[in-house]
Amino acid sequence: MYITYHMLSLAPQRPAVLPGSIHKIIFHHSEPRVGPLSFKFIIIFPQLSFARTDKKQYRGFPQPPEIPGQLYGDQAPGIQGETGRPPAIFSAKSDKRNKMKQSKRILIVDDDLNTRVLLTSLVESLGHDSEEARDGFEALAMVKLGFDLVLLDISIPGIDGLEVLRQIRGDESTEDLPVVMVSGIADKENRLRAFNAGASDFLTKPVDLSELAVRSAYLLKMKETQDTINRNRLELEDMLEKRTAVLRKALEELAIAKRIAHNAHLETIQRLAIAAEFKDKDTAAHIKRLGSYCALLGRGLDLTSNEIDLLFHATPMHDVGKLGIPNSKLLKPGKLDEDEWRVMKQHTVIGARILSDSESDLLKAGEVIAMSHHERWDGARYPNGLAEGEIPVWGRICAVADVFDALTSRRPYKEAFTNETAYEMIRAGRGKHFDPKIVDVFFDKRTEVEEIQESFRHEPILKSLAS
Repeated sequence: MYITYHMLSLAPQRPAVLPGSIHKIIFHHSEPRVGPLSFKFIIIFPQLSFARTDKKQYRGFPQPPEIPGQLYGDQAPGIQGETGRPPAIFSAKSDKRNKMKQSKRILIVDDDLNTRVLLTSLVESLGHDSEEARDGFEALAMVKLGFDLVLLDISIPGIDGLEVLRQIRGDESTEDLPVVMVSGIADKENRLRAFNAGASDFLTKPVDLSELAVRSAYLLKMKETQDTINRNRLELEDMLEKRTAVLRKALEELAIAKRIAHNAHLETIQRLAIAAEFKDKDTAAHIKRLGSYCALLGRGLDLTSNEIDLLFHATPMHDVGKLGIPNSKLLKPGKLDEDEWRVMKQHTVIGARILSDSESDLLKAGEVIAMSHHERWDGARYPNGLAEGEIPVWGRICAVADVFDALTSRRPYKEAFTNETAYEMIRAGRGKHFDPKIVDVFFDKRTEVEEIQESFRHEPILKSLAS
């Protein structure tokens, strides 16, 4: 035996059943079995329409399935039919498209079974999918599965609804998730507590379908917009990362290309310097030592790193002008006469001319050094008789380093002097031949000078080329 109880529709009564309203609740209780009442909600969906063509068949549509145990049919106002079933006449394809476009996932959190069933029916009547959680622990575990909205009861066992809400807001992955607090207590204090905890909205039990529809539609639209923004942001970040990687690779390749070009440039200059020293195999290693001596003195004078780098690579070109000096004078074992000396002194001018009119900073520095490295502090040397500050600093540095290395190296016209003899001669030339400050730095760096001297004492490759 079944007992049927009719409940008043949520919508105003009209001759026909209103779409979207709960028409009635049917409780089934079967005797003599004793147990909880089971119940079903009969929802009249907006997309359903009814058109009777005869008493036994609805033309063009299959018969809806039987609903066992329901007392329906004539007892439901506005619905006629001998079978006791409402005919569902709608387009299946259109419904599927609408569902795919509009259906959202909503999590319902409430410890009361009846409330969960009611909210589930309301949510599904709006065309959305739903899942249920019985307490705060279950809710916090499920919320990470990707929901669009949460209906959260304030009063749930274990972790209460407000604490669940705070933890949702504290998690970066769920901080933007819309959460509607649901409570049977609608006082102002309860609402303020919910909004202070981060609630997106507040609904009072029993939940009204129309109110749920309006509030959820707004929040779901806002969530959809936020998801679109986040998705676009991630796409832009991904695009930026890829483009940055491409740009970084291009810059690395450009740097490699520039490094190769720079090294080729330096190698060309070194080969030019070698060519100048090539006539005398004993002076081949001279260009290696000279560049290192000058860089050491440049650091002692607090030159910039760029100036020191230029000095290191440009100094070996100081005697490139010797390419224009005849071997008879350049390799003469004895002392040069006056005419020969006048020709020899021209190697400074020839070297500057070889290196002139270049756009390269390195060759410009080489030009300066080639022209000025034989000038004296007191103005008594060649080619221009410059004195003190008139002499470019690179030329003054090279003068000290060049003289020390020449004194301690074998030449066609002399044997190598000892370091102590060379030190005495340089010290004697302080303030006369050499810039006093640079001489002081030279002696401060005496240990490093001797280390460089020993490191480049021999240059086997250059010697083999010269032999």
